[in-house]
Amino acid sequence: IQDLLTAGLPVIADRYGFPRPGPPAINIAERGRQIILGYEGLTSCGLASCDIDISPIADDITALHELAHLWSDIYDNRWLAEGFANLIALKAAQHLGPSLIQGSTDPPMQTTLDLRLDEWGDVTYLIAATPDQEAIEDAGYDRSFRFLTLLADTIGLDILQRANTDLAADAVPADSRRFLDALEDASGQDLGPLFLEWVFPDSFAPVLEQRRLARDRLASLTNAAQAEALDPGPLEVIQADVTAWRFDDALAALDDAEADLQLYLGLKGRLASLREAIQTAGLPFPRTIDAAVAAWQFSSLEQTLNDAEGTLTAYLRARDKLDQPRNLWQRLGLWGSDPEASLRSARIAFAAGDFMDATADSEEAYDLIEDAGAAALIRLLILLAVLAALAIAVAIAIWFRRSRQRFP
Repeated sequence: IQDLLTAGLPVIADRYGFPRPGPPAINIAERGRQIILGYEGLTSCGLASCDIDISPIADDITALHELAHLWSDIYDNRWLAEGFANLIALKAAQHLGPSLIQGSTDPPMQTTLDLRLDEWGDVTYLIAATPDQEAIEDAGYDRSFRFLTLLADTIGLDILQRANTDLAADAVPADSRRFLDALEDASGQDLGPLFLEWVFPDSFAPVLEQRRLARDRLASLTNAAQAEALDPGPLEVIQADVTAWRFDDALAALDDAEADLQLYLGLKGRLASLREAIQTAGLPFPRTIDAAVAAWQFSSLEQTLNDAEGTLTAYLRARDKLDQPRNLWQRLGLWGSDPEASLRSARIAFAAGDFMDATADSEEAYDLIEDAGAAALIRLLILLAVLAALAIAVAIAIWFRRSRQRFP
């Protein structure tokens, strides 16, 4: 057994596609069949070590099968653990050859019971098993091996290895659903019909139809979003629903996201033109627009673009007015006023997406220039009124003084 352990573990790791998880210590002991529940062997792993109990009459394939179970903790379903242990043990035996492997290397006996693998129960005490229970056990071992062999022939052992590597990186053991997802992600193929034939009950067909629809629509929407360089964040929320097999939620969210994308496609020309116009004007692009696009808030984007375009028009109108030469009369009217300060305030408000304040500040700057002539006239009239009042006051003072001199 030591030679088998030394030679077999590296081969098994290579066939699985990822290093052996769990504690490094492996304890192997011969046990009577009553202790190991009537099986030829049992494997379990704790925090400190992995324990393999094996029958004294077990052959080398059984020993390799139990060694292969050292990788089984990544699976949550029994059929995955047993099916891979059988498949990997046989492939390892073929690699090691008859010089090391003694005994039969035949696959499990083929049965006729149509057991759906997700319905295969937990390990039972075989010594007291009924014929029906024994038939279910035999079917579980047979069909799990044959199904994984079929998958290896259909999509390739390398795809199974890639899926196993992905599953090993997860913190939670994989059930049949997660295994199906991992296989399709690695292969790009639709494997739902095969899983419905071998793994899931017939009643699961509508769920698989929803799954196929949700995955296909999400993939299409993701490609479209990437083509438009849109933020993937909102789609990651939908992906979480698909990964959790919450397909009702995922399909409802896809309806909204697809409608939002159509809104964006209808507005992206205006958005590009606005971005170019803002850059030409030397203004910072409004943060609120970028935030709305990143969050896929396209239903309100049209009104936001309307507001931004109106504010930009008001700003450019004021900017053009301020850039025009000013005569002495206008400079007199602007004395004590700062239209540039109003435009600076407009820039700050525009960058923050506060289009109402930005428009008001732009109009204030424009009005200061536009009304500079009237302001100058008012100031001149006020000055003349003040001078006239002073002149009258001086004249009255002179008159009183002369009157006192004339009439002492």
